[in-house]
Amino acid sequence: MRIEKHSILPFKRGRKIKKGALESMKIGINNSLCSGCRVCQLICALTYEKANNPKKGRLEIIGHFPVPGGYEIKMTDECNQCGECVRFCPMGALYREDEE
Repeated sequence: MRIEKHSILPFKRGRKIKKGALESMKIGINNSLCSGCRVCQLICALTYEKANNPKKGRLEIIGHFPVPGGYEIKMTDECNQCGECVRFCPMGALYREDEE
């Protein structure tokens, strides 16, 4: 049995997004819920860079130390608001603004 690279990811590759859909999608951030786990960065890096390296994700997690649990999420200019990070955030710190 042959296992395809990245076959464990629970989303479909190559899915088509309707023209103009990205402009209507907006990711909201609730920094108070962020645990700093970096799952969002990792899923982004796996999706777009094919790399198991959270630093290659299109968003940043900034720790505000020494405040315990003080994290801030920032989207980079490369972020296309696809929403993969929203799907995998275990804390619910990221959400679709149309889902409020």
